[in-house]
This record gives sequence, structure tokens and C-alpha cells, in this order.
Amino acid sequence: RKSPRVFYHMREICLKSKDWSLAASIQKKLIARIESKEKKLKEKKILGQYIYNNGIRYFNKDNFEAAIPELKKALREDPQCLSAYIILGDAFMKTGNGKAALKAWETGYENTNSPVCLIQMEKLYRKSNQVGEMVKVYKESIKNSQNSNLETLSLLLGNLYLEEGNPQETIQVIEKNTNSKRAIIPS
Repeated sequence: RKSPRVFYHMREICLKSKDWSLAASIQKKLIARIESKEKKLKEKKILGQYIYNNGIRYFNKDNFEAAIPELKKALREDPQCLSAYIILGDAFMKTGNGKAALKAWETGYENTNSPVCLIQMEKLYRKSNQVGEMVKVYKESIKNSQNSNLETLSLLLGNLYLEEGNPQETIQVIEKNTNSKRAIIPS
């Protein structure tokens, strides 16, 4: 009764038929039977992926009202799932809720440190003619960044300035935040 083996087999059957909802349900039961903390965390990430896949299924069928709660559930299981943040923001955009989309991408950046979220935010700010807001977001991100992301964020801000017709600002941002002697891209 306590063995998770049966649930592993049931999960495999669900995966073959791509029944993500049932796979998630079985995965929850499987997690309850696992004792190891490490294994439990790994299986929770897998659960998040199944829920995410179910949300994608709804998203691809243009059922955004059903996709949004599924994607939120997936993020509760795995807050590091970058693709869930991106699709969640896109789903909010499809329903006309730009503010919620920005919040999803902002939270995605906070949890994953991925500049992809900032790029999504930039697209929305450009579309709504609020480039100044995005400049503030980039500057704040640069200020709070670790050295590994500093150069990428500086290049993104520099690119935004360049596309807005301000090459002097681009040069200043890149010179201030990158080591042009070490890095080939900024130089």
C-alpha cells in the first residue's frame, strides 16, 4: 500500500496518452508516498511540469481563462519554471490584462533572474508608449544585479536607448557597467 511503484506505472500510462491532468493527480499521490526530501523536491518539480503542460494545452486552444489558473498552480509547485511565467504573462495579455502580465513577468524575473522576462516587459511598455518605465526597470535591475547578469542587463538597456535614438546614453550605460577590456561584446 505504501509503495510508490504502482503510481510510477500509472504515471507512465498517463504520459503516453498525454493526459496531463490525470498525470498531475497521480503525481500528487506519488509525492505523498515518497520519504526522501530530495526525491520529493524532484517529484514536485515534475508535478509542476505536468500542471504547466495542462495549462499549455488550454493556452494552445485559446482557452486563456482555464490556462491562467493552471499556470499559477504550476508556479506554486515550481517557482523556478521560467516558461510558465512567460506563458502566464502571454495569457494575461490575450485576456486584455496588461497589468497582470507585467506582474507575472516581474515576478518571473525576481524568481528566475532571467532577462527574458524583462524583454517581455519591454515589448509591452513599448506597445503602450511607456519606454521611460522600462528604463527605470532596467536601471533598478542593473543596480540590484549580480555580476553575472550585469553585462546582459546593461546591453539590454543600451539597446533600448539605441532604438529610442539615444546612442550617447547607450555608450554611457555600456561603459559604466561592463569591463570592455575583458569582454568582447561591449567593446
